[in-house]
Amino acid sequence: MLKLRERNTQEQYRPSRKAWGKGRAFINKRLVKRREPVYKPQTFYGQLQHIYVVKFSDSCSDARVEPEKPVFLVVIRNCKLKADDTELAKLDIHLYAHTGTLDVVDITSLQALVGRVKVQVGGGGWAIIDRSGSLARATYEEEAEADN
Repeated sequence: MLKLRERNTQEQYRPSRKAWGKGRAFINKRLVKRREPVYKPQTFYGQLQHIYVVKFSDSCSDARVEPEKPVFLVVIRNCKLKADDTELAKLDIHLYAHTGTLDVVDITSLQALVGRVKVQVGGGGWAIIDRSGSLARATYEEEAEADN
C-alpha cells in the first residue's frame, strides 16, 4: 500500500511497509581524473524508502527534460554487505548486518524486489534472498509416456 503526499511540483509515495530491492549501477574503475573513465556494472541491495514523481514545468526547458513528462526517482537505504560465503553466493544469498546511506536514483535502475530473513550464522544479521538470478526460474520437463 502506498501513501500519497503532495509537495509543490513533486509527489511522494512512501510504502507503508519497507520494500527491499536490488539495483545496478555503473562504477568508474579508474580513480585518476585525467584519464577516460572505464565503467563496470555493479549490483547493490537496499531498502526502498520513498518514491518521488517529479513533473517539470515549461519554464524548465533548458534543463534537458521534457516538460510535463514525469520523472520517477526512488530513495534507497543501501545495505552494507558482508564478504560472501562462496556456497551462499552460488545461491544468490548475501549477508548484511547494517544499512548505509540514502541514495536517490532513477527508478529504472531498480532490477528486482528481493526478500530477507533473520540469520544467526556469520555473526548474525540478515540474509538477502535474491531470486532474480539463474535460480529464479523454475523449469518443468514433461515425463515421457511409457509405451504400453
